[in-house]
Amino acid sequence: MDKSKKINVGLVQIGDEFGEEYYLPYSIGVLVAYAIKNLEYSDNFNFLLPIYKKTDISLAVDILLSADIVFFSNYVWNHQINIKIAEHLKRHSSSHIIVFGGPHIPEKDTSIYSFLHSNPSIDIASFGEGEIPFLRILQNITDKHWEKVPSIGFITGNNNFIYNPTTERIDDYSKLPSPYLNGVFDPLIKANPAQKWAALIETNRGCPFSCSYCYWGKKTRNRVYLHDINKIFKEIDWISSNNIEFIFCCDANFGMFKRDIEIVRKVSDNKKKYGYPKVFSVQNTKNTPDTIILLQKILNDSGLQKGVNIALQSLNEKTLQSIRRSNIDNKYYKYLQQTFIKISANSL
Repeated sequence: MDKSKKINVGLVQIGDEFGEEYYLPYSIGVLVAYAIKNLEYSDNFNFLLPIYKKTDISLAVDILLSADIVFFSNYVWNHQINIKIAEHLKRHSSSHIIVFGGPHIPEKDTSIYSFLHSNPSIDIASFGEGEIPFLRILQNITDKHWEKVPSIGFITGNNNFIYNPTTERIDDYSKLPSPYLNGVFDPLIKANPAQKWAALIETNRGCPFSCSYCYWGKKTRNRVYLHDINKIFKEIDWISSNNIEFIFCCDANFGMFKRDIEIVRKVSDNKKKYGYPKVFSVQNTKNTPDTIILLQKILNDSGLQKGVNIALQSLNEKTLQSIRRSNIDNKYYKYLQQTFIKISANSL
């Protein structure tokens, strides 16, 4: 890489407003934190403030014009505006490298080709875990040796489609840096002093299930890896110290591990001590009854979360067979329902 040239990196993770709050762009933040830690010459990269909310296309393009490469975090709710921004940016300058990654990116080679063919403004489509492809793209940006980057698809100048298979998952999450603790979000918060923020937190990544209607388990290879609990506690302290009211926990099955009780108690203690956060929203598992009952009692008693989801998958047997799932036992379902009603009434 040419160490004399500063590379401007544009970042886009557009979310919606919830009660005057916007989520800090966690997915992009995680990638930036990982890259800064692992790039040999990280000072040669200037990461622009991420675009985190819907704005006029022309304004977004003006913000990104100085970038050499722009990464879009692509979800079903922001796909259309991402495409519009990318198209308009390419019209201004075809030299911009545009990368789309995230859950809304297909993974099969034929699907990737169709996606790129339908959206010619996109240069690279990244699928699967984003940290390693994000890092490798930046490491190869000078020479554009995209063939060295795993988990991407791209079309060459000769109109040849190249598909690089998925990389292996990161297997040591204890070494993953935190965008909160590493100061990734500090410039964004400073630049928007009137903005109220919500936070996303990930205590583990992955899902052990293979539901046909959900790509989570397949995308993470049905393995669940844990983040370091001390890092999680420090992130909760950071969130409290920044007076952030709402935390959404990204775990697919919170309550799967006994340590989740420690995490909930930490959040509850912080609320009592600092007043923040005020809400801790989780997607709880159903298969560890003692753990989730205790978790919900702690959340309810501290006012962090009043509701709990114990939905059935389907009442149609053929549907259950097709989606490769089964419902929890009716007696168990009734027991959980009655227990949570007691908890919510503070009578347990």
